[in-house]
Amino acid sequence: TPPSARVARSNNMPPPRKPPPVTPVYAHVHNVVLQYELARKAFVNGLNDLLAAGDPGQTDALLRAGVVNLLHAPLVQDANSGVQVAALAAMRTLTQDTEATGEEIAEPDALKKIVASLTHGKTAVAVAGCAALQALAEKRPEYAAAMIAEGALPPLRLLMASFDPDAKEAAARCLTAVAQAGEPHARSALDDGDGDALDLVTAASADPEASFS
Repeated sequence: TPPSARVARSNNMPPPRKPPPVTPVYAHVHNVVLQYELARKAFVNGLNDLLAAGDPGQTDALLRAGVVNLLHAPLVQDANSGVQVAALAAMRTLTQDTEATGEEIAEPDALKKIVASLTHGKTAVAVAGCAALQALAEKRPEYAAAMIAEGALPPLRLLMASFDPDAKEAAARCLTAVAQAGEPHARSALDDGDGDALDLVTAASADPEASFS
C-alpha cells in the first residue's frame, strides 16, 4: 500500500483521487472548424478572381446574389486577417466598379465595420480598410461625408503618425480622397490633423495627381 494511502486511512480521510483522464483531441471537430475557415478563404479569394476579370455582367450577377451583404456582414470582421483583407479588397473593387455597392456600404452598420478595420493590429488589414474607404470617398461626396460622420478621420490620422510606411501611405491616400470630395470635407480632414496630414492633404488639394510613394 502506498504511504500516502496509509496516512489517509490513519486520518480517516479518503485516499487521494486519481487525476482526471486527459480529454482526447477530437480530430473531426478540428477538421470541421478548419473546413469552415478554408471555405471562407476560398470564397473571398474566388470572388476577387471574378472581379479581376472586369466583366460587368458578372459583377452585376454577384450584386444580385447579395455578395456585398456577405462581405460586410461577417467577412470584413472575420477572425482570420487574411479573410478580412480579401473581403475589404473585394469591397474596394465593387465600390470602384458599381454604383449600388457604394450605396450599400455607406450605410452606418456597414461603414462602422470598415472604419473598425483601421485600428486592427495587423497593418495589412488597416491598409485594406484605407483602400476600401478611399474608393468610397472618391465615388461621391456624400460617401465621404458618411465616413466622417462614422469617425473615420481620427484612426486615419493615427495611421498617418505610424512608423509603418504602408500604413502611412494608405492613410494619406484616403485622407486625400476625403479632402478632394469637397471644401467642407477638406476642412474636416484638416481640423485637428497632425503636421503630416496637413501637408499631404494640402498638397493633394493643389495636385489631384499627387503621389505618396
